[in-house]
Amino acid sequence: MNMLKKMQMGKIFYAFVFCVIVPCLLWNAAYVWQAYTQLEPIYSPWCGCLLIGVGLILMLGAMLGLKMKGGGLPMNGFPPPNFVSSGCYRVMPHPIYWGFCLSVIGGAVALGSAAGLYVVAPLAILGCVAIVWGYERQDLIRRFGQSAPRTFFSLPPDSSERASILIRLKSLFLVLIFGLLVVYLIVLNQGILGHLCGVSFVSLNDWWSSVFMLLPTLCVLMCIFCKSLRDCRCLCVWGYWFFACSLFAWLLIPAIDLPGQICVVEGESLLLLANESSIIAMLPVGIYFALALVSLEWKHNNRIVAFMMACFGAYALKNLVALDSLSVNIICAELLIFALVLSRGYIVRGCMRGAEWLANSWCSWQIGPWRIINHSIYVFLSAAIGYILIIYLAGFGYAIPAVIVALCSLIGAGLWAQLIEGSPRLLRPFGYYGAIFGGILGILLAWGWSVFCSVDQGFDVWVLFAAIAVASPWIQLIGRFRCLVQGCCHGHPVAPGQLGIVHVHPASRVCKLTEWAGVPLHATPVYSIGLNLIAGLVLVRLWYVSVPAELLIGLYFMLAGLSRFVEEAYRGEPQTCRPAGLSVYQWLSVGFVLLAFVFWNMPVSMVYLPAPVFSWYSVPIACAVGALFAFCMSTDFPHSNKRFARLTS
Repeated sequence: MNMLKKMQMGKIFYAFVFCVIVPCLLWNAAYVWQAYTQLEPIYSPWCGCLLIGVGLILMLGAMLGLKMKGGGLPMNGFPPPNFVSSGCYRVMPHPIYWGFCLSVIGGAVALGSAAGLYVVAPLAILGCVAIVWGYERQDLIRRFGQSAPRTFFSLPPDSSERASILIRLKSLFLVLIFGLLVVYLIVLNQGILGHLCGVSFVSLNDWWSSVFMLLPTLCVLMCIFCKSLRDCRCLCVWGYWFFACSLFAWLLIPAIDLPGQICVVEGESLLLLANESSIIAMLPVGIYFALALVSLEWKHNNRIVAFMMACFGAYALKNLVALDSLSVNIICAELLIFALVLSRGYIVRGCMRGAEWLANSWCSWQIGPWRIINHSIYVFLSAAIGYILIIYLAGFGYAIPAVIVALCSLIGAGLWAQLIEGSPRLLRPFGYYGAIFGGILGILLAWGWSVFCSVDQGFDVWVLFAAIAVASPWIQLIGRFRCLVQGCCHGHPVAPGQLGIVHVHPASRVCKLTEWAGVPLHATPVYSIGLNLIAGLVLVRLWYVSVPAELLIGLYFMLAGLSRFVEEAYRGEPQTCRPAGLSVYQWLSVGFVLLAFVFWNMPVSMVYLPAPVFSWYSVPIACAVGALFAFCMSTDFPHSNKRFARLTS
């Protein structure tokens, strides 16, 4: 009876968290960020209400389906016993999350909230992605053998079977809608499109006119050149990656005010019905479909047709350059993005091969009783570059406080690992969360040091904290190379057919502590490198646009929490405990997400950040800090029996 009552209380608490607390937190985030979001909002009450209505219908329909056909409630913690593949689940995978995200976007559009659209909505989407990939997907595969049925929005099968006209048009519709949304945001905010092209007067009316002119042409080309289901799949996959990378590039590249005008060259325009500015506005969409069709014909060995199409496209681009010479910048950028999208498979496989080589590259040098392990170079670079970046952002006046924080972070990492992961076979481990908590303590000590030593008023603890937050993803990114060599933070075995890395070196922690030597494992350090790279780029970009320190610190904890929640789901260390279905580190990741809202609501005035200035004086101090970290984390005394003398047994 007590167990039943606890389960009932757990369901009530779960519903309260996701139906009340989460929406309130998102509303609070929009309110806090609103005054500091410089992007142009979209204000359309009728469109926003339509999106909210569609989102609510999806959520309610999916919940009813889970109740009636799944035999349970829409709760990950208390999942339904039956798999549901009909109703809303036939339209799109995970319709509750889709409906929730559409409702958030609709609310931002209906109220004209820039923060809601550009900050809260992406965070809500990332949160849903983290829940699916960090827990729900693996749980569904474990219980039912699949995570989602095929839906209307699913990619076409990877088959050489001939595609029907309906499938071709559906593929065109899906990728075109996504591409137009991306370009609409770029045009609306005059981002790369406006500034790199030198165009500052692209009107949205011109943009819409170019859409309606381009659509019939694309439909005809799709029906002619996309013959198989594999072609349609390639068109969708390439398009999603291409436009997502274009949007990310627009967010990261600083907008520069380049003077420029469109000069119409008589007789040179191929699209006479379109306004010149709308031609440039639709440039990313036109470039993508032109390159995609050329690539498909090349794959089909229709080299002559592909060459003729490429020549026609080059002639069209020449005319656009004639309209405005600065448009060559965006043309080159989009060509580079498409080349990266096409070669993404080779890039991923190359990264995995490099990671596997690194994972089996352990070696050491003995100097008397002292052993230096080769991953010391990565530890040195991680600490030294991180320190230089902190001083570059905050200023050389923070040199001593940054050293205090570094020492506390190192001590915290060691203590955390001893208390949480203590093991006779892990004699001197270090833990990420201990480094974070130790760093926070170090920031408080640095603030106390500044007060005790009467440091001038140029010292601000929030600036120091923000600089450390921006540098942290880069520190961890480089430090993950050490994890690969050491074999720590490794993943669990991959499913058949998936890419993984194999550890065979006897000194690797995988071979010492697990039974997975020679078994392909998830490359979780590589996942962490990629996620930290994205977070680091975003945080550096926001520093340059002078986002207040408290918001930047909170955003670090938000991004770190969401990314670690996913990463930890694929980790496989045997010593990690898993209370209530999640690893202890996933619960800590949830705590990081909540900590973000704490920093966003600090009862202090928002502190604006200084302009970065490089100081050569920080380099020797950084080398000393890097050497200390390398000594502690990558050297030991293997023949000593003293406590903490050895990294591993």
